[in-house]
Amino acid sequence: MKSAIIGLGVIANLHVDAIKDAGGQIVAVCDIDVDKAKAFVLKHNLSARIYEDYKILIDSEVLDVVHVCTPHYLHADMSVYALEKNVNVLCEKPICIDRLDFKRILLAEKNSKAQLGVCFQNRYKNTNKFVCDLIKNQTKVSAVAIVAWNRGESYYASGEWRGKKATEGGAALINQAIHTLDLMLSFCGLPVKVQAIEDNFHLQGVIDVEDVITFKIETEKGGFIMTATTASVSDMPVLIQIRTPDYKIVMDGNDVYVNGEKVLIEQDDGYAIKPCYGLGHYPLVQDFYDCITQSKKYALDASEGIKVIDAVLSIYESAEKNKNL
Repeated sequence: MKSAIIGLGVIANLHVDAIKDAGGQIVAVCDIDVDKAKAFVLKHNLSARIYEDYKILIDSEVLDVVHVCTPHYLHADMSVYALEKNVNVLCEKPICIDRLDFKRILLAEKNSKAQLGVCFQNRYKNTNKFVCDLIKNQTKVSAVAIVAWNRGESYYASGEWRGKKATEGGAALINQAIHTLDLMLSFCGLPVKVQAIEDNFHLQGVIDVEDVITFKIETEKGGFIMTATTASVSDMPVLIQIRTPDYKIVMDGNDVYVNGEKVLIEQDDGYAIKPCYGLGHYPLVQDFYDCITQSKKYALDASEGIKVIDAVLSIYESAEKNKNL
């Protein structure tokens, strides 16, 4: 598998390791900062050509996969361009930040000989897979989730695109908590009604989006309430509580309790780069590459990525409406 990485920020380092773990060969990298790209290649001991323009990279190289690791607002254009050139795309979340991109992403995927995959690596955690399997046949599911992390001024200063509606699409929800939202939709079903409120507690004048958001989503199976914040004093384990006709489930970080009893679930210890990243990128990349080589459909495709971002945008729209009442 010949791969390229577009965008060489923090998450790209994890993609390098995951590609190597899956037996892939990184033949090219791309970043508008050439010095950054040179340092990246040197750091990872890559024999990869360096490009400043992603279109020139895609047009010039013979690729199996391109990994899109750029700021949020660039994901849709880059993914569509690669698909139109019949190059498989593995895109970091979110797949886009605007509903106007939904149709063209789906059309590009439909008309392409290649596949599009979206990085929701938490679906590959054994604890999350266990809970999904346990409750998949439950007729009613209700839940509560809390994501309480800390992202301060220095975090947003690390990238000009961060903390801006036009380029990040939001903050606490679309970036940090989107993985937990993805799981909640998997557990409880897709939204039929959304109510939300948001605020900026500690970063006024630094970001123009939320550092805390609370929302209620009603689904055909029940629904859930979720709070996400980057204003926590320190990072806390994600807490999820689930109720069904048969089960009372508590997910506290990597620990799972069912009807009061702790469930022993085999899981990888440690994490890659940051605790919040976990180790899910490794099996995710392997699965995506396996689907390509075996001509199988990858489960986390464009439609799955769009379901999550559609929910995100509905939450933001509700919060904005309530703000203007």
